[in-house]
Amino acid sequence: MVNTEIKKELYILGIIAGVFIAFKYLLPLFIPFIIGALLAIMIDPVVDWLEEHFRVPRGLSAFVVLILVVIILLAFIVTGITRLIYELDLLLQTLPQYQEMLASFVDRVVEQISQLYSGLPGVMLKAVESGEQNVYNAISSVIKQLLSFVQSLPNMVVIGLLSIIASFFFSRDKRIISKTLIQFVPRSWRKQVFEVKEDVFTAFSGFFRAQLILISMTAVMAIVGLTLLGVRYAWLLGLTAGIFDLIPMMGPSAVFLPLAGYFLVLDQLPLAIGVLITLGFILLVRQLSEPRIVGANIGLHPLATLIAIYLGFRLFGVSGFILGPLAAITIKAIFAVIIPEAF
Repeated sequence: MVNTEIKKELYILGIIAGVFIAFKYLLPLFIPFIIGALLAIMIDPVVDWLEEHFRVPRGLSAFVVLILVVIILLAFIVTGITRLIYELDLLLQTLPQYQEMLASFVDRVVEQISQLYSGLPGVMLKAVESGEQNVYNAISSVIKQLLSFVQSLPNMVVIGLLSIIASFFFSRDKRIISKTLIQFVPRSWRKQVFEVKEDVFTAFSGFFRAQLILISMTAVMAIVGLTLLGVRYAWLLGLTAGIFDLIPMMGPSAVFLPLAGYFLVLDQLPLAIGVLITLGFILLVRQLSEPRIVGANIGLHPLATLIAIYLGFRLFGVSGFILGPLAAITIKAIFAVIIPEAF
């Protein structure tokens, strides 16, 4: 009994270590093919539908669907990159003005506080000024890094082309690839490996597809809403809201609420109300559509997702926002097969 428990614990530690090593050191070496596999997962339902209902050869179905998706993605990416470069450059130029506005606002607040606490304003003012400069430097550094990243995107054309080609072969030959890979697995393990593969694939595809759709919806609605309101940096703020949508309990509110507060401070009440109405509309649409998109269960509780995102960020950096939950899904799927009584 003791030996069995020890073996089970060693299995668990081995699985966690194996997943960590795979995600940390092996995945970066296969980035184009991972992107290709994810793209194949995204188009797979449409390819299957064309193949089954219209008897279109799978290769032709994969090619047509992939071309349409690539055209749409390229149009959005080119437009987004162009707009982001413009907005980031403009923000970098106008950042000193915003710092002056912030300093003026803080000075007014400190002046009002000093009337109540005459002994504190000197210390408070010094601390606030130091904090202002730190915030300014941090924001400036982030903007420069984002601008550098956006401007370097054309250098990733080779990776993009490899990913598209890989996606076509993954989609067209998915049955052949699956049969080939299973030949390398011992016969006694094949049943369990097949079950793990099905669970992981289902969870991966469900999680990826659901998150992609929800993030895209949030980003598009945010960009359109802020553009209609005439808010500067609509693309930058909208895409940021979409990224924050990955984080449970935060979402687009992390962008829209501070933005509404900013307009209130500037006495621009109509804009503040418009921003809050846009946020309300996004949250309503998301709340109504999320159950249909996500389905009954893609594998992770919101708390587990939050923990996975945090650990992923600490271990993998920014990419951990995606890799963390995917690693957690993989570990859970493996446990569900090896230790079914725990699930």
